[in-house]
Amino acid sequence: MALLKVLFLLAAALSNHVAFTTSSSPPPSEDGNAKHVTHIDRISLSMVRRLFEMNKFIGWCAAACEIILIIAAEYPSTTFGKFVSTHPETMTTSSGKLAINQVFLIGFALSILGVCIRMECLHVYCRHFMSEVTIRTNGKHRLCKNGPYAVVRHPSYVGLCMNITGLVFWLGSAGSLVMESKLFESAVGRTLACLFPAGQMLAVGVLLRKALKEEELFSADFPEEWEEWAKRIPDRFIPGLI
Repeated sequence: MALLKVLFLLAAALSNHVAFTTSSSPPPSEDGNAKHVTHIDRISLSMVRRLFEMNKFIGWCAAACEIILIIAAEYPSTTFGKFVSTHPETMTTSSGKLAINQVFLIGFALSILGVCIRMECLHVYCRHFMSEVTIRTNGKHRLCKNGPYAVVRHPSYVGLCMNITGLVFWLGSAGSLVMESKLFESAVGRTLACLFPAGQMLAVGVLLRKALKEEELFSADFPEEWEEWAKRIPDRFIPGLI
């Protein structure tokens, strides 16, 4: 079970990296421009991009540290195992507590499903897939109606929000290195532990605002096509709900 978690952690960290990479690259400037985007929008989107870069770093670091402890515990007689066990500063928690539980599995599933949705959206939307609120002014932009976009209007944001939630779940589940370490024994650690999910919630809010802004721009630039598509696909994020 312990070694199985190593595979889960690697897959979760990789999906985390891919999802937040496809969302953090700025749009091409040669043939597109942002319209009606406020200064606050630009600042908030810039902050979210930096947050996503941090998410990639945190995901890899947490996964790597936990994997080190798990492998050292599984193979204590090896040189690597002896090295880790003889350096108390590397052992912030008992590796036996680093187990798989339901919350971790939910977070893992959200991360995998989220990145799959994101990559499918990237495949369908191709070069029009970008992180800024942008409408191309040279006639090359289009409304995408295929793939996930035939189910809800903003599947890419749904996938990204799933990755955000998944990261919080698998980092903060009981049996994770974050929860089983001594992080919460200090005021700084407790503060950081509160700021991290708060930052993720802020990012979700920015993404939802971005989705609504895009709808305004699309309805203005493609009024007839947008009206027909909006009637055919009434749900923005979750089929049958919202």
